[in-house]
Amino acid sequence: MVRASGKYRFTQTVEDRGFFKRDVLPDSYGSKIAIEWDAMTIASMTGVMEANKPLKVLWSFRHPYDVILSKVYRGRPKSMGGDNDTEQTAKDGTVEAAAKYVQKSWQVYEALATAYPKRVKPVRMEDILANTASTVRYVARFLMVPITDGMKHPWKHNRNAYQNNRYHHAMDRREINKWKYSDKSYDGYFSENIYGTILSNQNNLLREQAEHFGYELI
Repeated sequence: MVRASGKYRFTQTVEDRGFFKRDVLPDSYGSKIAIEWDAMTIASMTGVMEANKPLKVLWSFRHPYDVILSKVYRGRPKSMGGDNDTEQTAKDGTVEAAAKYVQKSWQVYEALATAYPKRVKPVRMEDILANTASTVRYVARFLMVPITDGMKHPWKHNRNAYQNNRYHHAMDRREINKWKYSDKSYDGYFSENIYGTILSNQNNLLREQAEHFGYELI
């Protein structure tokens, strides 16, 4: 959505792995930054925010259960159908690891949003899917950019090859609250009832974020 505004020069790769090694970001800089990076901490992000006063951050959220199930399913080895270029399980490819990264995302976001309330804003995936037009206005207003037609069709501008292959045709609102019908989602991969128990065991890590965004927990 932000790339489609045409106002930013995004890094050639989807994620700028050198983000935390830069002192001052280039003009009109744009990139995606992953919470799974070890370098991503409250301190490192605060340093970037302080060194780059014009920098604004859109922080993406999704129901924590859906994030966890997606990370586990997509984090499988390549031979098992995962979004993985190796035969290793992704570092966030277990329920326990994924839940910790979900918590980390919330903690870093909360610290930055508290310190920089005018420069750090959340965007829920559920709102992008179900309330696209209002989310486009929200993003455009925050970034102070005019709305383009491309911003209204963000799925056409996804540079993640795996995601683009799945979602390039249109918004898929079936991605909302997939955890509620996990026996049918993800090709039935989570059909065993044990996953409900495993997810609920992580609620102590997820509760604050869930309550803030009005997400339901088991």
